[in-house]
Amino acid sequence: MVRKISAAILNHVTVYVLGLLLLAFFILSLVQDRSARKHLDAIETVSALVTELETNIGYGGLIHHLKNSVLRPSEPAYLEAARTSAIQSLDLIEQLDASVTFEADLSETQAMVLAYQSRIDMVENMIAEGNSPGQIDAVIRYDDTLALAEISGFREGLFQHFRENTQRLNRL
Repeated sequence: MVRKISAAILNHVTVYVLGLLLLAFFILSLVQDRSARKHLDAIETVSALVTELETNIGYGGLIHHLKNSVLRPSEPAYLEAARTSAIQSLDLIEQLDASVTFEADLSETQAMVLAYQSRIDMVENMIAEGNSPGQIDAVIRYDDTLALAEISGFREGLFQHFRENTQRLNRL
């Protein structure tokens, strides 16, 4: 009789412990899922900002508009578009600096945008003076190699951060 009671108590305790373990597993799964979703959303946001920055700087952005203003001096809309792209690019750099949780530096990219931004008025003045596109280009030219490498490294750092956090979540 004592054995039957002991076995019944042991079965109840076992069922109770298993229930607690299942509940803990369920809660941990929810936390992990929320953490993974939050992490993925953050990575997507930063990735979208990087893509927007690349667009604002490159083709269809600051450099594109500035070069077109040199080639088409009778179309002042390119200078205004270049000014707008420069401001947006600097804003995006600030957003990226504030958004990332890994070691990242966009100082070369910021320096490049500031350099091109300072050249916009120069282009406008040189056009007004009647300088040729070749003369203007020689004066405003900027070596953006470091900035391009920096943006590429930033994107690689973002993906590395994503991989590390994914591995950490998988271990959990």
